[in-house]
This record gives sequence, structure tokens and C-alpha cells, in this order.
Amino acid sequence: MADNFELFTTIDDTEIEKIVTENLEETLSETLHPGDERLMFANAFIALLCTVFAYLNDRAKMRLLRFAEAETLDYIGERVNCPRLGKEKATAIERYKLAAPLSINVPIPMGSTVTPDGVLVYETTVAASIPAGETYIDIPIQAQEGGSVYNDYALGSINTQVSNVPYIASVENVSVPTGGDDGEPYPLSDAHPDGDDGTGDNNYRERIRKAPAGFSTAGPEEAYEYFALSADASVEDVKVVSEQAAGRIDITVTTTGGQVPTEDILQKVLAKCSDKTVRPMNDDVHVYAPEVVEYDIEVEYFTTEDTESDAIAAIEGEGGAIDQYISWQSAKITRDINPDKLKSLIVAAGAKRANIISPVFTDLDVTESVTSYEVKDTDNNIRYVAAEGEEDAAVPVNTDVYINPRLTGESSKATENQYTYTGNSILSPKGIGELAIFSGTLSVSHQVEGE
Repeated sequence: MADNFELFTTIDDTEIEKIVTENLEETLSETLHPGDERLMFANAFIALLCTVFAYLNDRAKMRLLRFAEAETLDYIGERVNCPRLGKEKATAIERYKLAAPLSINVPIPMGSTVTPDGVLVYETTVAASIPAGETYIDIPIQAQEGGSVYNDYALGSINTQVSNVPYIASVENVSVPTGGDDGEPYPLSDAHPDGDDGTGDNNYRERIRKAPAGFSTAGPEEAYEYFALSADASVEDVKVVSEQAAGRIDITVTTTGGQVPTEDILQKVLAKCSDKTVRPMNDDVHVYAPEVVEYDIEVEYFTTEDTESDAIAAIEGEGGAIDQYISWQSAKITRDINPDKLKSLIVAAGAKRANIISPVFTDLDVTESVTSYEVKDTDNNIRYVAAEGEEDAAVPVNTDVYINPRLTGESSKATENQYTYTGNSILSPKGIGELAIFSGTLSVSHQVEGE
């Protein structure tokens, strides 16, 4: 259905002109000719009617989910208890450093602020102090405002204090900020100068469409999809499966741009989908990041001499055919690696023909098992580690060690001789949806052919 479909009333000016003119001539019992002031007045009235009808048609269409925008869409979401998702704040770890050890503790107040550029500001989320004799401490920080612009600052780049803390010589981020998200913003308008191109409304509209499935407590697939998408604005795709014992639900999610979610996001999705108002009492819900399947790109394409420069830009340039393919391939969990899609994009961008050497077609699905290694700590408590090891060997320092065998949830870093491998164990959670991620290895060349 086209967005300009005249659903409720016609705004065809020709039809309105005919109706008005015929009624006017019938009332006057005479034919009106061009230049007649009565006909000129009627034409002005016809323009007014067309404007009013167009406005009424637009207002009426806004009552429907398909056409609603901005605040009107919010009101439709209220009917199904589906509010618009707001912005999420990025988080990172900031290191506060002294020039030399001191004999006193140096306090770092909660809310101490730092910036990478003098514009975007982060603040500490806890109060901490550098112990006497130490030279630094690492403290969690959070962006003062939500938004994706706070993400991805390189290590060491958040290095300027806004609120100066006594004795602190320098600051720097020791982790890359992540988790910032724009939520579901309103479309750009005078009322919303920070709005977007309509993507926020489109994402919100899709959640509203799925929301009625969430009214059921029987655990339908779309209900879990809806609640997973509602857990955090950065959740972009969801795969829900239950192919094993009755009652077990495995949910795989990706975040904006086909990215692997952080543990924080996984926990938010698990909490949302496990709430007692959502989860049937006999459902055992598990949430995972996708199993990454990497692929390389090696392609040769051919152009004519006349189209060579334009084709190169459209294929290899930023936002070109190759970038479009990388985004498309990671947009959906279990989407097969399909070189035909890459070829079609390259040809559509101006190539005469293309030879795709890599990737090759790969069928992605839901994995059947996950390999992990059972470990024991110094108190003989069984834990699990996400790394390869040898039987009875010590787990390397800083290896991620998890409480549960699903390799999700609470984790910690192994210290020296804290854990020992006790042999590998094949677990079968299923539901780890495979996701194709570009490896970064790109080889592209072109040749010029005749017409």
C-alpha cells in the first residue's frame, strides 16, 4: 500500500472541480465560461476544498499504525502497553592517575566528569579512592546523555578532566565506550530538531505490531521476539528457538549494525524475557550472543572505460556495493552467506559483470552444541571457562570464567593458579544462532572491457 494512498476521502482536484462546477451551474441555470467572476470564486473554493480534504485524509490515516508518525505513534503504542524506547547511555572504564604515589588516600567523588573533545561529557558512577602507595584506580564512567555518539572512543582518548580532582595528574579510558544508543527517535521536524530520517518510527512501529503477541503467557515465538526487542533500543534482531526438551527457550540477539551484544545487553534481554508477567511458569529461558561465522571478500569486476570511475566509487567507495553487502549480510541472524547478493549489488552499481571468488555460499542455521571446558577453583567448586585447555592444566590468568555452563551470566577473570581444567565437556544448549560477520580481509580488483 503506497504511503500517499487516499484511504478516507478523495483529494482529486479534477473530480472536486467537476462536482463544484456542475452544482454551481445547475443552481444558476446557466453555463459559466472562463473569466466569469463566479467561476473564478468557485476555483478558489475548489483549491480550499482540496487542501481541507488532504488534511483530513492525512489526519485520518494517522490513526492507523501503518501511517502514524511521531507522537501519534506513541498514542497507538499506549493501546498495547508498548512505549517508545529512549536513548541509552554509553559506559566505559576510566583510569585516574597520580604523578607519584602518595601517603594518603586520594578520593574520586562520584559524578567526577571527563571528556574526549570538550563537548561530550562522561561522569563517574561510583565514589572511589586511590589507596595510599598506589598510583591509579579504574572507575566506571557513564555518558551524561544517551546516544550512539558517545560510543567507540579509542583507548586513552577520554583524557581531559572537566571537574578537576585534587592530586590527579591525568585520566584516560582503559576500555572503549559501548552501549550508547539513540533509542527510537522522532522523525526530524521543527518540533524534534534532533530527530532522524524516520528509522526510529519504523523500528517502534514494528515493535507495536508484535506487541499483541506479548499479551499471551503461553510463550509464542513472536512474544519472546517482542520482549527481547523491547529490552534495549540497541537490540536489532532476535532469533527464538525451542528445538529441544519441552520448556527450554533459547534466544539469540544482535545489536545495532549486526554487532555481537555485550554481556550487559544479554542480561537485560534475559531479565525482560524472564519476568513473571512474561515467561510461562515452565519455560527455562536462555539468552545468547550469536555464534560468529567469519567470511572474507575477494572479488574481481569489469567495467567499460566510460563507466570506470563512477563504478569504482559506487562499488568500492564508502556506502558502496561492498559496504552495503557487509551490512546486509550481518543484519539477520542465520542469514546464509550469499555471494549472489554481492554480485547483484556490484552489477547494480555499474559493473558489466563480476566474479565472486569469496565468500562462497554457506548455509547458516542454529548450532547443535557449544564446546566449553569444566574447571574447578581452589575450593573444588566446579565452574566453566570459555577457552581451550589441557586436562589438569592451570587456567591462564585473565581468562573469562563463568559460573554457569552456558558461558553467560556472571563471569570473572582467572587469577594465577585459581582454576584448573578438569577436561573438556560438550554442552548442548542449542539456540546459538549463527551470524555472518565480515572478517576484514578484502581483496578487490577491476578490469576495463569493451562495450
